[in-house]
Amino acid sequence: MATQRRSPEEVAKSMEAAKKIKAQQVLKEQKSRIKWAKYALLFIGILQSVVTVVGYFVLRWSVMDCAIDGIIGLMFIGLYFLSQEKPKAAFTVGLLIFGIIQLTLILIDERNLVRGILMKIIIFSTLFGGLNALKRIPASLLGKKGNDDLLDAPVSDQDLI
Repeated sequence: MATQRRSPEEVAKSMEAAKKIKAQQVLKEQKSRIKWAKYALLFIGILQSVVTVVGYFVLRWSVMDCAIDGIIGLMFIGLYFLSQEKPKAAFTVGLLIFGIIQLTLILIDERNLVRGILMKIIIFSTLFGGLNALKRIPASLLGKKGNDDLLDAPVSDQDLI
């Protein structure tokens, strides 16, 4: 049985289709990273708020300590909601705030460097990964739509080329 060779046009169409599929997969992966980073902001805020409540009612922390921790928790929850509209700003501010807090804790007591190191690595890498993923999303999706709903924005073939 003889096999029929494809024409150069058919090969080019196949290659173009493969490129589009690959680009859609990459876009889906980047959107997933952004989504994880958004939830990381919410997780940090809720965790900080729970620690504040436990610290006040169970551990009998001072009102000032609880107020500071509560404000930090509310800031991260606020950054989660900001990330719905402006994810780049929210991730950048989240990284800065979390980094400054960790640096301050390390300056107070150097043992804080290793306390909760796994959680710190996960949070930093998730927020940084979301920020990095935003750079890889096509500018046409970021600019024209104003980030109204980045994760649910329809993807046209033109955005992927």
